Amino acid sequence: MTSTSRQTPISSIYSNCSEEIVTYLEGYGKEWVSAVESNAYVTYGGERIRVDALAERIDTVPRTINSKTHYI
Repeated sequence: MTSTSRQTPISSIYSNCSEEIVTYLEGYGKEWVSAVESNAYVTYGGERIRVDALAERIDTVPRTINSKTHYI
């Protein structure tokens, strides 16, 4: 995705990433992904919801960027 079409970033309260790593990445404007249990809570668009509920809301259409297809 380009910076003009960025989705709302997902941040997890209980993630496998340490707070220091997340702070470092976000300090450089980088988005991050971490593995979480399906019953974990995340903040998405200012709302706190379970990961499995979020999975039902997000767009999972594959996207091709620079000739590479990305799947959610």
